[in-house]
Amino acid sequence: MARRSSGAIRKVKPQIRVVGFDDGTFSFSSKLEREKTILIGVIMKGSQEVVGVLSRWITVDGRDATNAMIDAVKSSRFRDLRVIMLKGITYAGFNV
Repeated sequence: MARRSSGAIRKVKPQIRVVGFDDGTFSFSSKLEREKTILIGVIMKGSQEVVGVLSRWITVDGRDATNAMIDAVKSSRFRDLRVIMLKGITYAGFNV
């Protein structure tokens, strides 16, 4: 039997570290040369305080977004990140 949710909204713990990623703008100007766009990660302490920003360049319609996120997180000074939030499943066009 399915369990029903109480509908209560959980509060974010004040000390938890969260990173959320999103990509920058880009155009499809030339298929011959691979255009790059910026990938930004914003690190929050709880739900109130921005404590850092990560960035990497990724290829439009490439296959390097996941590795760029992993590299950004692993090479950051934030060893206590607990949650990674994504805006969708693809970045920079169809980059996964």
